[in-house]
Amino acid sequence: MRELLCNVAVLGGGPAGTAAALALRLHVPDGSVAVFESSDYTRARAGEVLPPHARALLRQLHVALEPLSAVTLSAEGLASAWGSDELREQHHLFSGHGAGLHLDRNAFDRHLAACAAAQGATVHTQTAFQSAIREAGGWCLRLRGGLVCHARFVIDATGRSAVFARSQGARARQFDALTAYSRTFAGLPPAEHQTLIEACVSGWWYTAPLPQGRRIVSLLTDVDLARAAGLPASDAWEHAFRQTRHIAPLLESAHLIGEHIAPAATTQLNCLGGPDWLATGDAAASCDPLSGQGITKALRSGILAAYAAADTLSGQGPTALARYHAMLAAHFAGFQRMHRAFHNEETRWPAEPFWLRRRSFAPPLFVPTEVAA
Repeated sequence: MRELLCNVAVLGGGPAGTAAALALRLHVPDGSVAVFESSDYTRARAGEVLPPHARALLRQLHVALEPLSAVTLSAEGLASAWGSDELREQHHLFSGHGAGLHLDRNAFDRHLAACAAAQGATVHTQTAFQSAIREAGGWCLRLRGGLVCHARFVIDATGRSAVFARSQGARARQFDALTAYSRTFAGLPPAEHQTLIEACVSGWWYTAPLPQGRRIVSLLTDVDLARAAGLPASDAWEHAFRQTRHIAPLLESAHLIGEHIAPAATTQLNCLGGPDWLATGDAAASCDPLSGQGITKALRSGILAAYAAADTLSGQGPTALARYHAMLAAHFAGFQRMHRAFHNEETRWPAEPFWLRRRSFAPPLFVPTEVAA
C-alpha cells in the first residue's frame, strides 16, 4: 500500500479537474495538489469544439495551445438548420475572440494534465476513486492500485458519475433522457472544417471535423425514442442519417471507423458540496450539448472550485462554499432559460414527442440547497 499527503485531492483529470488543479497551483503555490484520473487518456472519445471565448480561460491558467497544433483544426464557425430547412451560418471571427478549435479530446485532456504537472500538481492516471472515510483534518481516500491519499479537501471532478459526491449522499436530478448515438468516419478532405447542426423529427444531428481527415456525426435523441426507432442498431442509425438534408452529403466519400453511445442528458446534483468537499464540472451539473457550454463550463467551474477550496482551507469555509454554490446555481439557471428559448425556436414538428417534451417541460429554475453537513 502506498500513501501520500496533500492539501487538495482532485478526483478526475478532465478539463474541470485539471483546471481546478492549475488554478490552485497558481493561486496557492505553496499548497499541494494531487489529481487522480481513472483512465490513461486513450479511451474512445468524441471530438469537441473549443469555443473562442474559452481561450481566455486557458490563458488565465497559463495553458498554451501551440503544442496541440498537430492535433487540432481551426473552427471558424457553425452552420445550423434549426427552425427551417435552410442553413444559417455564424462565423467565430465576429465573436471578438478569433476562431475556435476542433479538438482531439484525449490529446487536449492529456495536455491539460501535463500543464498541471508542470505547475507542481502530482497527476496519477489509471487511479480510480474507490472509497472515502473522514479522518482528523480531512479525508482518507482509497484509490485503485493500493494507493491511499490523505487530503484536507476533495474536489469531485469525476464527470456525470459524481462518484465521490454520491458517496456522500448527493443525488442527481435528471431533466431529460438525451443520448448521443455517434459514428466516426475517415477518408474526408482535411480542409473541410464545417461544424453543422440539423434538427430532425426525433431530435437533432451534430457533425464536426476531427484531425487526420476524420469526422464525428451524432444523433441526439431521448433514449426511449431511440429504442423505438431501432437504435443503436447500425441499420436504424444509417436510415435516420440518410434522411438528413445537409449532413449526409458531407460523408459521401467517407468510411466508418468507430461508433459509440454516450449520455447527454441535463442533470444537476441536489447538493454541490460540504465543509471539506465540493463537486465541479459535469459532476455538479451537466448541460445539453446543444448549449455548446461543455469545455468552457468545465474550465470555469474548475477555476471557481479551486478558489472555493483555497478559501475553505484558509478558514472561510461556509462563506466560500455558499458563494460557489450560488455562482453555479446562477449559471445553471441561465442555461435553463437559454435551453427553453432555443428549443422553442424549432416549430416544424409540434406534435412529435421530442419537441413536445421540450416545449411543455418547463422545470423551475434551480434553487440552491444547503450544503451537506
